[in-house]
Amino acid sequence: SQNNLIKNWIIKKIDEPERKDQSAEWDRIVKSIEKVNVDKFLMNSLKSRGFKKDVTASYIFGEFPILNSNKNIKLTTKNFYKIIKRRVQSHAEAIQYIIDLAKDASIFNSLIDPEKKFPDVGLQAKQHRRDASPAIKDMAYLEAEYIQTILITAYREWKPTSDEFIILAKFLVPFFFRYKTVSDLNVSTLENIQIDTCSLIANGTQADIASTLETIIKYILQNDDELTFTNNLITRFEPPSEKHAKFVLHHVEHYLTPTMVSYHHDSDLELEHVLPDKPELKNPAPEKNWN
Repeated sequence: SQNNLIKNWIIKKIDEPERKDQSAEWDRIVKSIEKVNVDKFLMNSLKSRGFKKDVTASYIFGEFPILNSNKNIKLTTKNFYKIIKRRVQSHAEAIQYIIDLAKDASIFNSLIDPEKKFPDVGLQAKQHRRDASPAIKDMAYLEAEYIQTILITAYREWKPTSDEFIILAKFLVPFFFRYKTVSDLNVSTLENIQIDTCSLIANGTQADIASTLETIIKYILQNDDELTFTNNLITRFEPPSEKHAKFVLHHVEHYLTPTMVSYHHDSDLELEHVLPDKPELKNPAPEKNWN
């Protein structure tokens, strides 16, 4: 697996007296990633961080340098190891890589298991909807990896309880649902959005977070046409799975009954009385049967 190759490379770069402890730290990090493939976590960590040509340069996302080449390349499963070999060349870089992974593992776990690990903001903040956790739960449920990478970057740079992070999470999840789940539009556009948005977040300053957020929202809205979404929802959308159908019905019910006790998608919601898998066709006229 990629993570074993990468571990061997990283540990080899660490000075002998520290190798045992750093190897144990690597194993601890890998063990902490409970719900997804470790290779996937390592790749998402790298995607969310980008790279700098030097300490004074801006962060670059989407492409990375490799050994023995003047060209940057896109991150794929096949070339991931080559990118890490170029990225980590010294003891100090190996130690820093493990430190960064530990931070990203904590962030990653809170995003994929928000029920248990996402920071709690308290009852008052929840009552005033100053809470990103409902959107994070939706993102985890939809397995929206493109926006997950953006939120890893924002979590690290902005903090998950900041107003800007909360607004971004609440904005990105419905955008992803409209663009990908309902309309099934171009994935390459989502990749570009991921790259550009991570770049805006990482290269912004703490003083300009609000301005950065505004720029991100305006940029993404260029790819979210209301008429296209409405037409696709009415004419072509069919939930690709029971999971997605429950997601839609959960939000319909929550919209109609905003004061209801919150539960999440799978817990109590049943489809059979609303959308049976095998409806009994009693009426010979097709238009009067279940559609």
